[in-house]
Amino acid sequence: DDELNFRLILNGGKLWQTPRIKSWYKPRSSLKSLFRQYLQYGYWKVRVIQKHKRPASFRHLIPVCFVFGAVFGWLAGFVHWYLWVFYTCVLLLYAFVSLAFSVRAAMTAGWDLLPILPLVFLVYHISYGIGFGLGIMDFIILRRGASSAMTTLTRQMDENKQ
Repeated sequence: DDELNFRLILNGGKLWQTPRIKSWYKPRSSLKSLFRQYLQYGYWKVRVIQKHKRPASFRHLIPVCFVFGAVFGWLAGFVHWYLWVFYTCVLLLYAFVSLAFSVRAAMTAGWDLLPILPLVFLVYHISYGIGFGLGIMDFIILRRGASSAMTTLTRQMDENKQ
């Protein structure tokens, strides 16, 4: 859907949304399944960017930068203590914003979801970022084909467990 929408926009088309369109979505049954889903989303986004020579949106690049920064950012603290403070502030800001958006979502979707929503958002961002990084590794750095682990549909894997 995402790549099709991107092609439509690149060719002068417009996307139209209306509340009159009804659709149903069955979410993944576990955080592990959600992780696998977004790992693949990030992984294959690299191919879409390669095909079109640019990302559809800058926001597609943020999760990989977040993961890279979260994993390696603490090393900057060895350069100067200000960088350690900056690193800590960025992680605290992420936690605060995640909590704020969790409250906002719970207001409409139900307060019973509030305890799990920050974790869901974290899974979205980390798995997408890791997948994107793996896509860069496979498709750009190593110039090889797709990993077999990324070619199995996650929806089928989730449905087979039920």
